[in-house]
This record gives sequence, structure tokens and C-alpha cells, in this order.
Amino acid sequence: MLIKNLQQIEKNTFLNTCEYSSISASDILELEQFCAAQDLDFLRVNLHQTNSSIVQQMILVMRQNYEIKPHYQTFGHVSYNVLGGAASLSLFQKSGVYEEMKLSPDGINFIRLDRKIIRSMVALTRYFSFIETCNGPFRKQNTIWI
Repeated sequence: MLIKNLQQIEKNTFLNTCEYSSISASDILELEQFCAAQDLDFLRVNLHQTNSSIVQQMILVMRQNYEIKPHYQTFGHVSYNVLGGAASLSLFQKSGVYEEMKLSPDGINFIRLDRKIIRSMVALTRYFSFIETCNGPFRKQNTIWI
């Protein structure tokens, strides 16, 4: 994947216009540099072509200290596959945080969660990159922010 294959669809969200998706270490570095050059706290690259796709797959790059606020989905599952860097993932119950874990290539590098688990994430390193996979079709109202 090269930056030239990206089409911007929102401020921080891009679509990979190539017919296939492959990711190398140099691609991740290029996305990190692009994130810095565009002064973005996070970057999302949709690997799926439409919001109606049954499988929604995205590459996310977060800059250090960027936080994805607590949220959950109303259906399906979500998985995170770490590509580089490190982040703190917090899982919640109604009574508060019940588990925190560090995601990194040499630690927990994959996790699959049920939709109802409330979660948040904070980048611990200069950049944290991962692939998020979830059920589609995507509808904004299916993500509940706490």
C-alpha cells in the first residue's frame, strides 16, 4: 500500500483504492510519516471498499497519548492485530475498569472482543499501529460512546 493509493473520505479517514491490500514495515513507516506531515493525531485507512461490506477492516495509526474513548458496538465482534508500537487497552464493566493490558508486537499482539465489552485505548509509544476487524455493515449509530 502506498500513500498514492489513498483517497480521503473524512479528515482522519482514507480509503485504500488499490484492488488488494498488503502491508509491509515500510508501509507502516510511510503512514506514520504521513500522519505527522498532515498533523493528524490518528489515521484510519479503510481496507474495505464500502460501509455495507460484511467485513470491515481498517489500519489505524495513533500518535503517542492519543486516546480512543470508552465505547462498544451494538452487534458483532471486534479484533485488534498489532503492527507496531504499544498501547494500553482498558476493558470496562459498569463498575469500572476490570482489566488493562499492553498491546505490542512482542506482547499481546492480537485480541478478539465481544461487542458488548466497553473498551478504550491509549497509544504509549510515538506511534501505535494496528488492524481493526469488525462486523459490517458499518453504521455510526451502532458505536456507543460512553
